[in-house]
Amino acid sequence: MISQNFLAKLSSILCIIMSEVKGMRQDAPFGRLNIIMSGDFHQFPPVGEGSMAPLYWPASIRDHPEAALRSKLFAQFRTVIILKEQKRVTDPEWICLLRCSQTGTCDKKDLSMLKSLVLSSKNCPQTDFRGSCWEEAWLVTPWHGVCKEWNKAALEEHCRKTKWPLISCEAEDTIKGCTLSLEEKWSQALQTKESKQKTNAVLDGTKLPDSVHLIIGAKVMVTSNINTDMKIANGTHGKIIVDPGEPEQGKWEARTDLQYPPSCILIRLEYGSEEQASVLPEGVVPIFPEEQTYQLCLQGGKSKKVK
Repeated sequence: MISQNFLAKLSSILCIIMSEVKGMRQDAPFGRLNIIMSGDFHQFPPVGEGSMAPLYWPASIRDHPEAALRSKLFAQFRTVIILKEQKRVTDPEWICLLRCSQTGTCDKKDLSMLKSLVLSSKNCPQTDFRGSCWEEAWLVTPWHGVCKEWNKAALEEHCRKTKWPLISCEAEDTIKGCTLSLEEKWSQALQTKESKQKTNAVLDGTKLPDSVHLIIGAKVMVTSNINTDMKIANGTHGKIIVDPGEPEQGKWEARTDLQYPPSCILIRLEYGSEEQASVLPEGVVPIFPEEQTYQLCLQGGKSKKVK
């Protein structure tokens, strides 16, 4: 959900644009453009912007004049269409639970049904996750550690089914184009340990993993906007494919450890790409390794930039 502050900034930017383009008054909300907003007020409010940030928060006489104007801006949306028909969920009991959860009227029966879906619950139905209906299942979790374990297990299962080998790509750390010395590697290990103890994170300034595991045919999802024109953006799905020039499936080792990261990884997108390299098949795009830098603290107070 966007905040009142964000909505006000959007209106100001549109006012300036429309004033320059069509001579509209700069005090006209949204530059007199027609605005359609959609959302769900049962979702979480804006994060980290205070209790008065939600659009629906009413103005108060104690508010700063600017804050009062932001609140009144949202109040000018007077045509409201409420969507009541559920299209995704078809189970009547589950629909009833969702409606009660929206209004905070869940009873013991609803809570009991919800708790029965927890895998560790004795009331949870026995489920065979190796069945064909679970092969295309998606995991939604806010826990990064759970996501990593899920991906690891999925790769191992894909490797077992397809007989394709596991390809391990280790990160290549360099300082001015040279590999790290023994002293620098020792300092790196100490810094990593201290960083994890303090913030449960990797080295300062980097979120890249130490190694990446790949398997031909494995499904992948892009998690950042790489090239929106080629539809390689956050949430894009695809499969890893093998270059025709590489050895056939039966000639690979059971596990392949690459000495250096690959030049690129070929991904066949689920929805194709309008623009792509002419030398690649339709729908296939190259994904190149990402680089980041961080400061490595050495003994004696010195530091070096590691790529």
